[in-house]
Amino acid sequence: MTGRHNFRERLKRTELLLGRENVEKLASSFVAVCGAGAVGSFAAEALARAGVGKLRLIDSDKITKSNINRQVFALTSTEGRYKTDAGRQRILDINPQCKVETLNEFIHTDTLESCLEGRPDFVIDSIDPLNPKLELITELSKREIAFISSMGAARKTDPSKIRISAMREVRYCPLAANLRKRLRKRGVSLSFPAVYSSEQLKKQSALATPESENPIKRGHIQGRKCYLMGSLPTITGIFGLLAADYAIKQLTY
Repeated sequence: MTGRHNFRERLKRTELLLGRENVEKLASSFVAVCGAGAVGSFAAEALARAGVGKLRLIDSDKITKSNINRQVFALTSTEGRYKTDAGRQRILDINPQCKVETLNEFIHTDTLESCLEGRPDFVIDSIDPLNPKLELITELSKREIAFISSMGAARKTDPSKIRISAMREVRYCPLAANLRKRLRKRGVSLSFPAVYSSEQLKKQSALATPESENPIKRGHIQGRKCYLMGSLPTITGIFGLLAADYAIKQLTY
């Protein structure tokens, strides 16, 4: 059985829904996933299973025990490895035809050029820190690269409240509120899609002590406390799958 025939066999059920033309569109598409953690790992795996031909995984972190409850790439066997490298191995086991690039970099102004090199057809923003998120969205908007951004999934428990809306319409998300304020100051349009939960948070719910096993990266968030927040795989998974679904629709229609 040839590699191409085997590839088509794997995607037979996808082709029944989307049609051969759209399956071929996905096979020729290039998607960058910025952040290969709780949301990004689910998104990347869904894209690989849908037959996206090229993926770029970007994340500077290594897998720790605390990642296992909610991250697809986090396994007992992958602990201590870069999330991107573990993700690449898993994706190639799912779809050997996929070209997977990895960048073990913290996303900030100095690394944006390498993150967006080759101009991806679509970008999934699944990074957590506010400032890198701000820089990424600003650059994507400037370059007119299609993308979707994931807002805060931590401390949420109700799957029915997760949805996609224009960034200007996102509510009950502290991350989105802070991000919107900064984007407005830069004159960035708030019409881009965001996946978020409209569930209202209880004050200080599921908030624990500062995270100690995730070291500060190169001083880019120097002096800021990184708090460990409660999270569920059911919530982060839906965030990632919705982001991937949106990307698939944009790439095929």
